[in-house]
Amino acid sequence: MPKKIIISAFTVAAILGILFLACTQDEKSRLSSASQTQLNTLTKEEQASGWKLLFDGKTFKGWRGLGREEIPEGHWVIEQGAIKKVPSKDAPLQKDGQPLEGGDIMTVESFMDFELSLEWKISSGGNSGIKYNVSEEMSVSYPPKNAALGFEYQILDDERHPDAKKGDNRTAAALYDLIAPQGKKLKPVGEFNQARILFRGNHGEHWLNGVKVLEYDLNTPRMAQLIAQSKFKDIPEFAAKRKGHIVLQDHTDAVWFRNIKVRELESLENEAPQLKKSFREDKNGWIYVHLEGTPGEIGFQQGFHLAPEIDDALQMFAFYLERATNHAWKFYREAAENIFWPKIEKEYQEEIEGIAAGLSARFPEKKYDKFDITALNGWIELAMYYFPYLEEKAKQGAGNNKAPSFCSAFIATGSYTEDGQIVIGHNAWVDYIVGERWNIIADIVPKKGFRILMDSFPGYIHSGDDFVLNGAGIVYTETTISQFKGFKEDGTPEFMRARKAAQYADSVDAFISIMCADNNGAYANDWLVGDLKTNEIARLELGLKNKRVWRTKDGYFIGSNFPSDEKLIAEETTFNPKDSSLSVLIRKARWEQLMEENKGKINAEKGKLFEGDHLDISSGAVASNSNVLCGHVEDDPRGLPEFIWTPYFPGGAVQGKVTTAKLAKSLKFWARMGHPCGQDFIASKFFEKHPEYRWQEKFLKDMRSHPWTLFDTATFVTPGSEF
Repeated sequence: MPKKIIISAFTVAAILGILFLACTQDEKSRLSSASQTQLNTLTKEEQASGWKLLFDGKTFKGWRGLGREEIPEGHWVIEQGAIKKVPSKDAPLQKDGQPLEGGDIMTVESFMDFELSLEWKISSGGNSGIKYNVSEEMSVSYPPKNAALGFEYQILDDERHPDAKKGDNRTAAALYDLIAPQGKKLKPVGEFNQARILFRGNHGEHWLNGVKVLEYDLNTPRMAQLIAQSKFKDIPEFAAKRKGHIVLQDHTDAVWFRNIKVRELESLENEAPQLKKSFREDKNGWIYVHLEGTPGEIGFQQGFHLAPEIDDALQMFAFYLERATNHAWKFYREAAENIFWPKIEKEYQEEIEGIAAGLSARFPEKKYDKFDITALNGWIELAMYYFPYLEEKAKQGAGNNKAPSFCSAFIATGSYTEDGQIVIGHNAWVDYIVGERWNIIADIVPKKGFRILMDSFPGYIHSGDDFVLNGAGIVYTETTISQFKGFKEDGTPEFMRARKAAQYADSVDAFISIMCADNNGAYANDWLVGDLKTNEIARLELGLKNKRVWRTKDGYFIGSNFPSDEKLIAEETTFNPKDSSLSVLIRKARWEQLMEENKGKINAEKGKLFEGDHLDISSGAVASNSNVLCGHVEDDPRGLPEFIWTPYFPGGAVQGKVTTAKLAKSLKFWARMGHPCGQDFIASKFFEKHPEYRWQEKFLKDMRSHPWTLFDTATFVTPGSEF
């Protein structure tokens, strides 16, 4: 625990430029036991990469006490190739019997942009830290004079030290009192752990034993809020980047440090001017990205900020779609190039090219291009509409039941809501291997058109599961049309039409016009749309050959994958509206029940409950299956018969969103990552019960349910962003 921390007011735009930051083989080798490598030395590869030792294993050369010219006598020693903090109770006494004064030690040299690697070992019940971005002048101006002020990588015995009970942001590897580590694998007391700190531009990362456990960006609302809630809220200029010292903390307990090495990084100031108006924040399972500028700039910003997630998604889809459809990623790339790309308007081509460029800037060794990003955006259209269309052309009936039965949604207004204004909610259903990655909140300020706030997927230019607000007061969502068949090869892809509607629609009619223009039939949906200016809501049922619109200013529309237009049902689906065993109709009945039971009371809190609802109306009992609004097909012995999900398939509701007219007018909505009911999906337990799905283990991980979180663009008001 630090005695104090300060970081001064920083200057340049936050840039996530960590082109080298994937775990390299030489870094992984540093995680092996000390017996396998010589301590406190550099390999030829490390030397070539710019690393240098901060500790030679024998002397304190390059170190001194903070606020002193020397190392605090009796408190710091070198022991078996490690710097050791002697427990203060064991430090020698002065001649007068008083204890020798201890204090932190720091590097003589200071660093602006750097990567630090070291090993540390804590004593039982011990507490210490690694501080960085430290100003000695500022530190000595605050008592105690020999304690550093700076960001701290916390070192702690999590099991025994009481600080761990005060919050996860005070446990080992935390950014002390600010950000808790996630997914860490801490070694037992008495064993060395490997720490890595990256600090470049305004971006910081903490790593523990080869795993990135947290990251942050200075000069963002998230950091401002964290600081305001911390013990440092009253320290002036806390959040400024500087050329600072690296410090080992004296917190009175025994701690050891070895293999301390650093490499300075080139500053990213002015290297990527496209990033200056953008940032990324991670919060409660979501990744919030603010993107602003021209199409190319917006694309580059997303590709750069979300590079690890886009790379992961592309690897996952290459693996998953080949197994699911017997077509390699090459098939999807070629379809994207030949079918989709010629129909995408220049504005969105430039954004897609920007995403590929940003991804390449972050990971230059990767060979992704615009067709990978296009295929990523259109994977549902290709895998679940185009591919079944090809099957149907080859053999009649082969394309049946391939269109997804995804999602549960509602929109209500007038006498059905608490304040008479629009309330809208949606939970996304999809394969868990995909849905656990559907965790982006995109705040987009395009050069042309309206500001957009939507949930999304890494690399998408659209929402994808479609929960969207825009600066013109349009809100929309959708659920798919179950058992739909149809695809038009020369039509405009749905993902581009949906993004265009988000950016340019300023009325219900404008939304309908954009979505219907040159429709390719893929991702056929029942769209639920509202206009906050008029309080009107509508339902657009859009097939390929047929469409129908319902509108009202007093009522509701619901979605659970059931089509309603008789002509569309007959001509474009295999759906049987009389089959009461279908999940889509059971959920429809539950929606109707909820709407009527809550007439005049529907608000955001009710919407949250609706999206997490577990009543199976077919049995009248609370259940966990495909018949409930918060779907859990992994618990259902039937699977999802109207779709291709087999018994106990790992799929269902993966997140939920709700907003009201009052919130949406300021571009705000509530979102919950993970099952909206709050239940966690634990992959290892699932595979034990259902080993037939273990083939997904490479990419299917735990999907934790996080708290409902309000996302608010108000901090980033842009002229014209509110209607």
